[in-house]
Amino acid sequence: MSEFERKIGYVFKDRSFLRTATYQELNRTLAFFGDSALDFVVAEYLFKKYPDMDQGGLTRLKALVVSDERFNEIARRNDLEMHLILKKGASSSARKRNATFLEAVVGAIYLDGGMKQMREFVYRMIILPQDIDSYLGNLVKEKVRLNEFCQQNYDGFTPKSVVIHSEGVPHDMVFVMSYTLSKETTNLDHDITGIGTGSSKASAEENAAKEINEQLRQLCLME
Repeated sequence: MSEFERKIGYVFKDRSFLRTATYQELNRTLAFFGDSALDFVVAEYLFKKYPDMDQGGLTRLKALVVSDERFNEIARRNDLEMHLILKKGASSSARKRNATFLEAVVGAIYLDGGMKQMREFVYRMIILPQDIDSYLGNLVKEKVRLNEFCQQNYDGFTPKSVVIHSEGVPHDMVFVMSYTLSKETTNLDHDITGIGTGSSKASAEENAAKEINEQLRQLCLME
């Protein structure tokens, strides 16, 4: 147990919580609790880290951070799975076992040390900035969707964003940007315009693209 505590960077006051987490036969209920606590901490982190990201983006990003595949990778990377005591005749996959184990450890730390200790563990072993940065690249951005839609449906046309307004000091700017699809481009009877606000041109563009994409979906032009 001391070796496991060294690996996770936390020493239990009551090791009965740790014993429950390490026995596969016992840890499912603890994993249920840990999963709920973990969802809150990860959602809190992403909400504060990416204030301009919409709900859909945050949801997709959180799903990548707390996936069974990633938890399995974390357990193996830190050599934690050797401490899991399997029940006789265990049939679940190693991926699922390791994910449940890690969730149970989160729950055990919360019950033993409280929210502060649990949050520190999650930040230390699960919320890794380098991983999250790589996941961001995997999210399909609204701007990319808009560009791909226009190129496929309007003879390679690529919409250009326009800065409508900007204000603030260099470290605290607010940008308002827009995209417009003219009726000449779409063959509709009106122009379609999306306007977005953000703390950077990129985030304002993303929000403008999101607004115009929603209009295209309402017109049943975009899936």
